[in-house]
Amino acid sequence: MPMNQIKDLQKLIKLTDDRAKLDAKANETYIVYKNAEGQV
Repeated sequence: MPMNQIKDLQKLIKLTDDRAKLDAKANETYIVYKNAEGQV
């Protein structure tokens, strides 16, 4: 994967995280993560 695509993907991931945090705060909820094994 070319370096610029990696940077674009990293930026998209960060923006998605930021949006999730804002949505959770606005709706007074939590962000829940699940790993590859299905553990929460």
